[in-house]
Amino acid sequence: MRSCVNVTSVFLTLYEITSATLAFKEWQAEEKQLLQQIQDQRVKIEELERETHESKRRIEELQDIIGFISTTSGAAGGEQQQQEEQQMEEAFAAEDTRDDQLKFNGVLNVAHNGNFPFTPDLLASASSK
Repeated sequence: MRSCVNVTSVFLTLYEITSATLAFKEWQAEEKQLLQQIQDQRVKIEELERETHESKRRIEELQDIIGFISTTSGAAGGEQQQQEEQQMEEAFAAEDTRDDQLKFNGVLNVAHNGNFPFTPDLLASASSK
């Protein structure tokens, strides 16, 4: 009987060793897979860091270009804007002068065929009555 117990004990020990070996091999395969996933993620991180660096460089380059364009066109555009403002002021001044002249001549309504029927003398005589 003793030999039977020993044989059973040996078989149980062999089974446990075999099971442990299989579990260890599965664990190693899983560890290898996880290490590969970590390596893949590191590659992706490095690629994203390169892309981020390239994007920042491109943004700085574009900001420099925009700054140059706004500085260059700002000087030319500023002169053009000043000319336009001066022309507008002159047009308004001419319009104001024309309005003042019309009021001075006593024109209160739109003229008919270029004849101004209301003169200062006519208005003065009408208001005195």
